[in-house]
Parts: sequence; structure tokens; C-alpha cells
Amino acid sequence: MNWVDYSPYVAASWAMKYICKVKKECSDRLHSISWLTATSYSIKVIYQNLCDQIPKVNCHYFVWNRYTLPKNRVTIWLALQDRLKTKERLHIYGVTIDETCALCGHDTESSAHLFFNCYFSKECSSMVSIPPGTFSSLFLSGSIDTAKTLLPEKLLMLLLLVLCTRFGKLGI
Repeated sequence: MNWVDYSPYVAASWAMKYICKVKKECSDRLHSISWLTATSYSIKVIYQNLCDQIPKVNCHYFVWNRYTLPKNRVTIWLALQDRLKTKERLHIYGVTIDETCALCGHDTESSAHLFFNCYFSKECSSMVSIPPGTFSSLFLSGSIDTAKTLLPEKLLMLLLLVLCTRFGKLGI
């Protein structure tokens, strides 16, 4: 039987069923089965094709310097990598049941909500003289990656630093 057309039997092992499931998902995301029939195979090429291509922004100069506090460095770095332990992420891991924002209690607590949509972040942005409509127009997709591409690096880092400082004073 051909591997491209192969589907596991009902009595097949869970591992074989999982491998076939991943094969189908990869083919669906790549919109092609050519990766299965290619004569040469590179994990790096497949990974790059599967990942969303996001332009790299060099923010590490503003994060890892001697002027920022260590607590703020880690928080800013996690925010830029979209790896903060928000209630949305904790809910995915099954750690918490409630996903609502602890600050406003209205929306799901995600990185995008905490930094761009919550009333608290809007208050902080007014402290660094960012016009009120900036977030709603720039962050319609609601992601940190969009912010990294649309905002100048210094302005984004200043905003994240102010937000981290304010979150630190709240004990979050």
C-alpha cells in the first residue's frame, strides 16, 4: 500500500493512528502532499513551511541591558515571545477554569488583551503619551507579533516597560 494513501486499520496501534493524523494535518496545512513524495526531506524546510513566517524584530538590545530591572527583563521577554502565563494559556493546560481578565473582568485574559485592549493598558498608554485610538487601529489582529512589526522598537519597549512596572506594583 502507498504511504500517501495509507490510513490505519481500526485495530492499529495508537501510535500508528497518531502518525497518520499528523500526516493528514501537515498535508492540510501545506495544501499539498508533495512533501510526502519528495526525494529529499528536510525537517527544517517542513518546519519553516508549517510555521507562520513572522518578520524578526531585534528587540533584545532594549530588553537585555543594564538599565532594566531583572524582573522586567524576563516579563518583557516573555511578552515579546507571547509566552506569558495568562489565564487563556493556563486554561489550555487545564490549570484554571476561569479565563476572564483579573483587571477588568470582561474579556478573556490573553497577552493581547492585557497589553492592548484592557482598560488598565489604555491607562498606562496614556501615561506614555500614546493617543487613545492607537491600539484599536494598530492591533486589530490582537497579537504581540503585529505590535512588533507596526510599532517602532523603542516605543514598544517603553510601553512594555511601563506595563510591566505597573503590573509589578499590583503584585501580578
